[in-house]
Amino acid sequence: MIIYEDTRQQHRYSEYEIFKQYDVRRICLQTADYTTSAPGALLIEVKGIWNMDIIHCFGKEKARFMREVERGFDVLILEGSKSDIPAALKKRKSRMTPQYIFACLESLHARHGISIIFAGSKENAAKILHDLLVMDYELKMIDV
Repeated sequence: MIIYEDTRQQHRYSEYEIFKQYDVRRICLQTADYTTSAPGALLIEVKGIWNMDIIHCFGKEKARFMREVERGFDVLILEGSKSDIPAALKKRKSRMTPQYIFACLESLHARHGISIIFAGSKENAAKILHDLLVMDYELKMIDV
């Protein structure tokens, strides 16, 4: 199995021990941060909460992010929990409300079919990312 990691991905999950057994290649992906070599593989995007990454996606970076959404990805993994969103907004003194961020996330799911996963932490995000990539790859390669 080959795992593709976007070259623009700053937090490189490929450096976690759980990914060492795979051939991970950094390439410029059209959309998403991670996928595999399986035909029709899942496209997975990962965003941080405490670094305000997901917050910016619904604020000053919304137009750019929505173009990425339109290009299509399947899963959005968030490096944190639901309770981290109000805390991060408060810590950074953002004028956005948690309700607005949650409404935007719900809209991603309802309008674009994107699955939203709150991982709780970067370490859990790595495990979830790994498990999704491997499971999807194995399922897609059954009949190939």
